Amino acid sequence: MRDKTVTETAKERVAAVPAKPGKPETRINIRDLVSLSGSDVLHHILDQDQPRAIVQSMSRVDFYWLVKQVGEEDALPLLRLASVEQWEHVLDMEIWERDRISRAPSASWLGRLLEADPRALVQWLYGEGELLGYHFLFHNIQVEVKKGDDPVDLPAGFFTLDNIYYIRVLDKEHEEIFGHLLRQIAEQDYLRYQSLLLSLSGVLPAELEEELYRRRNMRLAEDGFLPFEEAASLYSYVKAETVARSCSAYLLDLPVETETGPSVPLIPFSYASRRGLFIEATERIPEPAFLDRLRIEFAGLCNQMVSADQIRIDSMDVLLDTCRKAAGYLNLGLEELSGGTLNKAEDILKLHPLLLVFQVGFSLTLELKWETERWIREAWFDRMSFGFSFWGDEWGGTLESILRKRPLYFPKEEGGDPRYFESISEVYQSRTILNQIFVLDKLLEIIQSTHPLEQIARDPFFTFHPLLFTFWARKRLHMEPGFEPISLTHVKSLFTLLRKGKKKAPFRLEEYRAVFISDFLQFGDDLEEPKRGILKEALSRLWDEFSEDYAGLRLSEMEGRFSRFILIRPESTDVPE
Repeated sequence: MRDKTVTETAKERVAAVPAKPGKPETRINIRDLVSLSGSDVLHHILDQDQPRAIVQSMSRVDFYWLVKQVGEEDALPLLRLASVEQWEHVLDMEIWERDRISRAPSASWLGRLLEADPRALVQWLYGEGELLGYHFLFHNIQVEVKKGDDPVDLPAGFFTLDNIYYIRVLDKEHEEIFGHLLRQIAEQDYLRYQSLLLSLSGVLPAELEEELYRRRNMRLAEDGFLPFEEAASLYSYVKAETVARSCSAYLLDLPVETETGPSVPLIPFSYASRRGLFIEATERIPEPAFLDRLRIEFAGLCNQMVSADQIRIDSMDVLLDTCRKAAGYLNLGLEELSGGTLNKAEDILKLHPLLLVFQVGFSLTLELKWETERWIREAWFDRMSFGFSFWGDEWGGTLESILRKRPLYFPKEEGGDPRYFESISEVYQSRTILNQIFVLDKLLEIIQSTHPLEQIARDPFFTFHPLLFTFWARKRLHMEPGFEPISLTHVKSLFTLLRKGKKKAPFRLEEYRAVFISDFLQFGDDLEEPKRGILKEALSRLWDEFSEDYAGLRLSEMEGRFSRFILIRPESTDVPE
């Protein structure tokens, strides 16, 4: 005999749960749930005294998150315990593809609900879900009515429950689901079953789906899932000074959890990143009503983001990523508005909606993008048809990430996968890199205007480093100025000069840092003082990279094939002057 699956075991336990919901005597700590695996979530809920009451006391947003955490195929025990309102929210989230109902997902979810509680499903389809029921049947079954006593001559595939209405399910894959549904409808109210089948011929599918879409949008808008055009306002540009000057208290009459009213969504807030000023400030808030307001707003913010970004929620990871992204921009906004002070951050949360704080944070990244876009229109490297990779992995990755539709942070230390910003320090770090790119691009343009850059064989990893350091090497070796490659013999002569007779690694080149910087600053005499300061920092950073790259390399180990910083040609008769 095979072992029972987690779902089958849970189904047996759900069968013993009282049918009528009551007020739960114990409450589940949401943080306990979000840290568990899907199967453990099911067991944790079913171990409670009144699991049905606990599940139905959850907000529809939290219930949907739990379904995604457990997994659609294993969520049947949760669906058995849920209310039809929670079912409706799951359907609103799962069966729509933009403004159309998708046939395959709708049939799958109908089958799950039918297995969970067929009586409750039929009652809902007779009531609030009537239009959806018409849509399901109109698009999935064909109905033929027997007239008088004439024998029925129909092709294979039709079945009847009363020898009057003959039905064929259009998609064989879903034949069992719709056959089961129709039998349940007939068993509960045969007259309504007949009326339903008879009225299908009068359905206007376009008008029906338009009304379903309108109602669905109204329901989802209560939780922040706005139509795309409205949701996109989430990414509007808002200056921090504007918010700082508006000190009127933010009073929002949001619903809180009551016995009969909607519950406060808790799970999205619990999944927010556990680091950053936003979380630190909220952990200091003692007022339950204030925290409930923030939880409602945060869930709405995440949901609006799903709508604005046109995200398809096909896994729990998508929801987690949305929460972390929202928390990250809230960190940015709070840090900018409060100067990083916890007390001020708490006051800002009291005085302003989270949406406004989010927009301030996102606007900081927009400013980076706009500044970069303005620069790149006149950038020398772009006119030379160099790609982003010309600036190396970190700088090129930063440049490319900032120019995305939604600017991203490029974390070299995390493997170089761009992600959303999480702190204002990451904005400052990106701005520093961009400013250094801007001045180095100008430096190369100035040098190239008097020392033309000849056609150089470029491999896919070609960057600005060998241009800069080859030019400097030729200067230090008293060769003709330019960017042309030098021989390996000349490279060894250069390092003999830089190391000043040092025989033992690591070879430190600190004595020539100032020389390197000074040699290039003479080309930047026309730069404004702030830009000259940035150029000094950029050149000093490049010298650190150059020194580190060659610190452990002996002259005998140097090869011309692999040189990141200097262009080397295989053979040359040039000698130092």
